[in-house]
Amino acid sequence: TLAVSSFQVEAAFDTLVVNNKTYTATTGPEGVAVPAGAVMTWTSDGSVNAAGFDICASVLTDSDSHSDSDSHSDSDLDSHSDLDSHSDLDSDSHSDLDSDYDL
Repeated sequence: TLAVSSFQVEAAFDTLVVNNKTYTATTGPEGVAVPAGAVMTWTSDGSVNAAGFDICASVLTDSDSHSDSDSHSDSDLDSHSDLDSHSDLDSDSHSDLDSDYDL
């Protein structure tokens, strides 16, 4: 499941694709469940800089998926990955950026 703490990229020209859905501008993939082995693709034209994004991907344990509780602590997580992008590319040296993140 993805937790987005910040998401601000250039509308329409900088995109993050998760589960075949495109996210841009200030709308990130908050709360999106991502299956194991999924690929998230980040594309940027590099011409306009925005703040970027900070996304945390967490994998719940098997016991979490069967729990009746609506909350969990960090100790319930099997793994934690931070995906950071800060669109501070020099447009003269980088015309396009494509990145894949394997989960």
